[in-house]
Formats: sequence, C-alpha cells, structure tokens
Amino acid sequence: MTRKIAVAVFVAACGIGCDGDRDVKPANVRPAPAEPRERLQSVAEPIAAPDAAPADAAGVVEVTAQKLFADYDANEVSADDKYRDKPLRVTGIIRRIAKSITDDAYLELATASEWHAVYATLADAREAAKLKRGEKVVVLCRGTGKTVEPTADRCTIEHVYEWVPK
Repeated sequence: MTRKIAVAVFVAACGIGCDGDRDVKPANVRPAPAEPRERLQSVAEPIAAPDAAPADAAGVVEVTAQKLFADYDANEVSADDKYRDKPLRVTGIIRRIAKSITDDAYLELATASEWHAVYATLADAREAAKLKRGEKVVVLCRGTGKTVEPTADRCTIEHVYEWVPK
C-alpha cells in the first residue's frame, strides 16, 4: 500500500513538472552563434615585440620592485628581454636584510605579496650594515633574471629615503 502511494506521488509530481506542449532542451546545449567568429591570428604571422622598459640616457632601466616582480610573474620570457643582463635602478622597501649561504649580503625588496620579493645582492656587504628594515631605497644593479624570485646582483645603494614622521 505504501509503495502504491509513493508511485502515485511520483507520477503526480512528474505530471505537474512536465508540459507536453513545450519543447524541452537540454540545459548544457549552447545556441549556435549568430555570426562566425573572426579568424584567429595565424601562427606564422609575426607578433609585435614587447614594449621596452623605460631607460635613462645612460641606458639604465628604471623600475620598482613591485613592477619587476609583476612583469616576471606575468611573463618570464618577456621580462628577461626587458631586464636580464641590463643595468637596473630598482626602487623598493626593504623587507629583510640577510646573507646568503655564500656569505653575500642581499636585500629582500617588498612586493604587494607577502610571500614574494625581489632579491638584490649587494656588491659590498658593508653597505647592508647601514640599512634598516622598512627603509625605502634605490639600488643600482644588474638584472640576473628569475630563479624562484626576480633577482639582481652587483647592487650598490644609490639612495636611501629619509623617513619623516607626520
């Protein structure tokens, strides 16, 4: 008896939800586009070269640590074309001052991500002794590409911004 009631309820529910006069279309079928899509660019057609990073009269590329990181994060090959083996003037805020396993002093320059930084290895470790975490600096370096993070070596401190309390 219970089984007959369950079947009757099921049939009634199907009858309420179904309308024989309407066309039923599957939900996952997309309608055909009204016009054909534009032809994709052929692989053989040349692609424009990326914009060069701004450089001063001496050929030094001006970049912030955040921009350097963002460019490498977006496209490592393109960023290498802009920055690798080129003189860089990098502006950033010191997140950390440390020494590598080879005893080279380096600066970890902050980016928008707390997990990522730009690493600037100093040419003279004594320069690191004068710096403090949180200072804004300008370092003149040679871009060395990206290992895990964007890196630069042979860095010298060009300017340290003086922090003035409000």
